[in-house]
Amino acid sequence: MKNHLFLLFTSTIFVGSVSAQGLYQASNKALEDAPLPFKWNAGLNAIYDDNVSSGNSQDPGLKESALSYNPYVGLSVVENSGQTTWNVSGMLGVIYYPDAPSVSGTPIDDLSNQSNLSASLTHKLNDQLTLSTYNMISREREPDYSYGVASSHAGKGEYVSMSTDESASYRWTKRLGTVTGIRLGATQYPESDSKDNDRNTYQLSNQFRFQLGEQSVLTSSYRFGESFSQGEGADVADQYLTVGGEYRFTPTVIGIAQAGAQFHETTTGTASQDASTTNPYLESSLNAKLNRQFNVKSFLRYSAESDSLNQNNIVFAEHRMLRLGITNEWSISPKMSVINGLDYMPGTFMGGVNKNDGLASNDLSETLVSSYVTLKMKFSDFMTGSLSYTYVNNVSDLTDALGRTQTYNRSRVSLGLNVNF
Repeated sequence: MKNHLFLLFTSTIFVGSVSAQGLYQASNKALEDAPLPFKWNAGLNAIYDDNVSSGNSQDPGLKESALSYNPYVGLSVVENSGQTTWNVSGMLGVIYYPDAPSVSGTPIDDLSNQSNLSASLTHKLNDQLTLSTYNMISREREPDYSYGVASSHAGKGEYVSMSTDESASYRWTKRLGTVTGIRLGATQYPESDSKDNDRNTYQLSNQFRFQLGEQSVLTSSYRFGESFSQGEGADVADQYLTVGGEYRFTPTVIGIAQAGAQFHETTTGTASQDASTTNPYLESSLNAKLNRQFNVKSFLRYSAESDSLNQNNIVFAEHRMLRLGITNEWSISPKMSVINGLDYMPGTFMGGVNKNDGLASNDLSETLVSSYVTLKMKFSDFMTGSLSYTYVNNVSDLTDALGRTQTYNRSRVSLGLNVNF
């Protein structure tokens, strides 16, 4: 009983920093299979992409198709001593175009990164105090939308994202505890001529947790964070006041939710366009393993985001955005499984000002939908094949430097082979 209560109490230790771990952050340790302590894997994907640069689908000069190859090697190491748990995982990969495509006469790099590394450590000093750290870095061309880095990377090439989260969980009584943390992060676009969307961030947080029973915890949180543009983009300060809870419906189904207010301040460099607003904030996630064959994860978040505030010489004060996603894995048989998911991300850019003439911009909207399905076939204990299809549709009021719309659709088909040992 005591161990179960402690697990429920600490299972959302990172809930205040979901942007570092991804939005599918609901912990479900009671149902997840223990991974192997040390595991290598390597593979190769052949990818057909009908819109490499995410260009306007109605302009034949912008929509360019190409074949690419994605070789990679990965490693995961997990160790759990009961008192200390650490997990390191990473992938080193590239995307290579044997026949480098060009868009409107401008060539695209024939080689780009698709790599990431993460490391986490949790150490239980005693029955009251637990220390945790989570660190990640990635350099990729294709964004993982569940990490909330940006809604669309069209025209920006590779991006680098890095963060570190440190937190301390302290149990003051059998029912009351706190989780206090700090997060540092950065996002960069090395291939972009402008540094306006390159950002450095930090965030401080404190969460009170009250244990109602074996299955439920009430929470209240305060977070303060700032985000600084490395160019002429907007600087942002945010405060969050939220209340919420965590409920384990069954040993294999857990949900997390919090809601409240976000106090959002933006400095654009033009005093008349600086903004201070109060917005609703909502965040929730669900992890449900319904049986041995079917596992579902979902997330929802509505907030004012600090990323992508600079768009084609216009600096916006706010980027209000809803992120809704669902993914599930269905094990049809011991050898075959299907993974599919959907991300739906409507957003509105508000309070814009043109850097060149100082004139105010109309509010602009952008809605991105990404859906995917992957079929996996296990040929042996060491070899797995996969066939994937991904479709992205972006409907946008935004334009590039030449006034061309950033509305596009894109399809990608991937055939892959993976070995693990």
